[in-house]
Amino acid sequence: MGIAEHHANIVPRQIASKIEGIEIERINIDENYDIDIDDFTKKYTPHVKIVSLSAASNVTGRIYNLEKVSALLRDDTIFVIDGSQALPHFRIDVNDLKCDALIAT
Repeated sequence: MGIAEHHANIVPRQIASKIEGIEIERINIDENYDIDIDDFTKKYTPHVKIVSLSAASNVTGRIYNLEKVSALLRDDTIFVIDGSQALPHFRIDVNDLKCDALIAT
């Protein structure tokens, strides 16, 4: 999960963490307010089973480069995209991103 995630993505993961005992790791953003790919690759270990990221920030207006993240994922990783901040403004092609779920709450 990114450090700049919207509550629509944070709160459900925090609840799952308390119920299931899963560990949440936060990914930093870079100087351009995009996902810090170097930080992601350091934290994306074989223990990571789910990657959940927002498509866009409602604070900075940044549209995140999820294609770059998607290209790094293993087949055994579930990729969840929070589209809450993005879908009212642009289309997200789940086939291009190879995500397992697109959620907009």
